[in-house]
Amino acid sequence: MRKFKDTKYGDLTGQNYEGNISIEKFFLDSLIGNPKEINGHYSCAFNSLENLINCTKIIKGYFDCSNNKLETLKGFPEEIKGSLYRSYNNLKSLEYCPEKINGIFTCKSNNLTNLEFCPKEIESDFDCSHNNLLSLKYRPKIVNGSYNCCSNKLKTLKGRAKEINGDFNCYNNDLTTLEGRPKKIKGIFNCEKNNIENVIQQIIENGVKAKVYYTDEGIFYFREIKKEFMKYNQKIERKYKKQEKYKEEVINKVKELKKDQDFGLSI
Repeated sequence: MRKFKDTKYGDLTGQNYEGNISIEKFFLDSLIGNPKEINGHYSCAFNSLENLINCTKIIKGYFDCSNNKLETLKGFPEEIKGSLYRSYNNLKSLEYCPEKINGIFTCKSNNLTNLEFCPKEIESDFDCSHNNLLSLKYRPKIVNGSYNCCSNKLKTLKGRAKEINGDFNCYNNDLTTLEGRPKKIKGIFNCEKNNIENVIQQIIENGVKAKVYYTDEGIFYFREIKKEFMKYNQKIERKYKKQEKYKEEVINKVKELKKDQDFGLSI
């Protein structure tokens, strides 16, 4: 078994390390000898790790554990100040993830079937592409960058964030509808390679607002559908207001009936 302490860094158990640590392609099986804290970035990518037991507890930069054989995140750091990369492993669960990531979070190319235990808040981009996800339930509540869920087995977009501050990519899934879509996308919306019929009409009817759209019916800008988009959404808004007004009238009538039936006996 090849351990961290067998690398050029030696045994740093319990120590605080100033600077970056990179132990990529060392064929490591174990993190025995890791320092307690790293005041910099830490990459243990491209090894043979199956878990993160004995991993550093506090990392002041980004943490990259991608391209290993991780089946569990047990032993995961307690605190990471930067981005987190854990792609190309054998993960079936995101258990032991922190609730907040102060940068990019990528868990693509694993064996995930759901996003349970996913961080609640991600300060930059989120990439869960190339897994076996059936839905976006348990997704992050806040993603302050782009959102990539392409090449999964998604049948619905329900559970997604309401607003995306970058691109939203749901390319190559099993979607037949855009119901549950993000309301506002500040960048590109890519829904190519799905089973969505009349995709432009669905974009309009579901109120998917983006700068650019990549669809199986072609690539186009919001300005090209803006007139029809606004017209349809104004119609829906009028209908909603009418329903709300009717609902209010019904509530008032019920109140009047209750008052009439009270016979003035209420105190």
